Amino acid sequence: MQVPAASINKLRSTLSKLAEVRLAVTTASRYNLVMTLWVRDLADVNRFEALLEKVLAGARIADRAVVIRQAVHLGHILDTKGFATGPFRLHSDPSRARHGSQRIG
Repeated sequence: MQVPAASINKLRSTLSKLAEVRLAVTTASRYNLVMTLWVRDLADVNRFEALLEKVLAGARIADRAVVIRQAVHLGHILDTKGFATGPFRLHSDPSRARHGSQRIG
């Protein structure tokens, strides 16, 4: 995302209030803001982008990537709503993985 330099301070206070924002970092490049969001569905992506462009005058979204569903996060299996349901263990021994490992899907 491109954000005018004059908007960076406003950006900090605005993004800290938005629950969808998981990571926001400024970079030294033409696209000076990189963000990671968690939203419930694809319609929320457009809603969030429209909100950002309205709140941050002159901001321009340059690119986006969407991950439809994340099954594991920080070593925990996530349910369809994104809540942790238990630990996820990777087995280095394939014979152990067949006995009692948890399936994702």
